[in-house]
Amino acid sequence: MISLESLFWYHNPSTGYRYLENAVEDILSNRDHTTRLIEHDINIVRKEGKYYIVIPRNKILQLMRKESEQQCH
Repeated sequence: MISLESLFWYHNPSTGYRYLENAVEDILSNRDHTTRLIEHDINIVRKEGKYYIVIPRNKILQLMRKESEQQCH
């Protein structure tokens, strides 16, 4: 699990969401968006009042490899 708080530094308000939590709440309120996340093995949960992104380790490694390959080209 990745704490949403750990991603605050990377959030860019130019996305139209002043706070990262607003973006997450918008995603969670839209069934199509949550379905798309689940199709990619990504889930967002709320635990003790905080949001967490649940993503399998192999998915993170896959995304890191893809990013690395794109930077090399």
